[in-house]
Amino acid sequence: GVCWSRNGRLLATCGEDSVCMLWDVLSGTQELELHLPCKATAVSLSARPPYRVVVSLVQGPPVLVDLQTSEERLVPLIGEVELGHKVASRPADSGANPSSSNPPVAGAVARFTSQGDMLVVGQSRGGALTVLDAATLRFLDVVKIHNSARALGISIDRKSSLVLANCHDRTLRLYELGHRSVAEDALKRQAAAAGQGSVLQFPDLETVHARLAGMDLKAIKPGTSLLWAPGPGLLNHARDFLNAVERCQWVDACLSFDSEHVVAATKSQTQHHVYVWSRLFGKMERILEGPKEGGGPLAWHPLRSSLVSVAPISGRIYIWARGYSENWSAFAPDFKELDQNAEYCEQEDEFDWATPGATGHHDRLVAREQATQLPSGSSRDAVSGSLEPVDVLAAEPDMMFSSDEDDLGEPQLYHLPVEILPEGPGGSLEDRQVAPPVHTMGGSTEQWA
Repeated sequence: GVCWSRNGRLLATCGEDSVCMLWDVLSGTQELELHLPCKATAVSLSARPPYRVVVSLVQGPPVLVDLQTSEERLVPLIGEVELGHKVASRPADSGANPSSSNPPVAGAVARFTSQGDMLVVGQSRGGALTVLDAATLRFLDVVKIHNSARALGISIDRKSSLVLANCHDRTLRLYELGHRSVAEDALKRQAAAAGQGSVLQFPDLETVHARLAGMDLKAIKPGTSLLWAPGPGLLNHARDFLNAVERCQWVDACLSFDSEHVVAATKSQTQHHVYVWSRLFGKMERILEGPKEGGGPLAWHPLRSSLVSVAPISGRIYIWARGYSENWSAFAPDFKELDQNAEYCEQEDEFDWATPGATGHHDRLVAREQATQLPSGSSRDAVSGSLEPVDVLAAEPDMMFSSDEDDLGEPQLYHLPVEILPEGPGGSLEDRQVAPPVHTMGGSTEQWA
């Protein structure tokens, strides 16, 4: 997995080598190396400092690491929540290693929201989605998934208002994610009904287990909040997407840049098919058929109607875009399209600029006259004094890759500078790299010699 920071200066990577790395993109140096107990499936980096990284593993709970303090914590997971019974799970102590007495379970998936203050976690057991506070790891909401399906992957739109869960029952489920204040208001209502004081805290893992133990889960409709019912919660189920005919499994799914479409790639070794649905109506609009090889991760362009899919076996990257046909006659009604090249004979003064009476000279005179015209009731000095000087050195922040609610407090990284390395000893990039600090799960920090 690969994840960028919001300013584009940090890059977090993880893979099947059980190592999570943090890179400084501008300098090309490795800032951190974290050794994991097993293979990693996904990584998510918080948008703003203080930077945190959460790594989803093949087995066990995700790992949350604070990059400033190097503190390692396991994301708390709820016990198996099924209709009629619950199985207790191991508490998530900070820095604790998985117990050897407990059997290994499938790994859960976790992802930061765009603000970096909340974590959306797909539980590895029982089929539930949870929203956690990224700083305290306390529960903001718990929602039960239909059919007790386990979430294989989570995708969040750029404004953190929609959550798309890829479930193992071959269904994509879309949830609306509310603002953090919704959970705060629900907590105040419960505290007022129970007669508690003004000091309020969101429930921890033990409190959530105690609440679920006293609830009749069969009477609760899937998709509603288990913590704040019957009131509204943070996650609200909106719609399901699936292939009702073939019932194919999805390897990855994501939302378009404007959140108007949902796309998913089929899990197959011989077919590279990408399905496209309308998010508002839930109707499948198109099936993109690629070469005869399996599909993989998907990524949508942040500004354009362009999609990228990866073939995991061959490593090829396929770009899907809409085909546009050029129609020049739409700009000039008298424009004539030619099937083949034709010789054109221009008039003697057709493109002349300084010849009196020519078309180019006439256009130049009209432009000069319009530039010298002044508004009524104003003088030339007043107009010239109202013009502000143009700053050609300062660069305004580019808001195209940010949502309307976000502010650009730090400079963004849009391109990499070119650096010429001389030949000889000390000129290669490998000779100038500094060894990064190595972190081991539950261990101390060491420096390579």
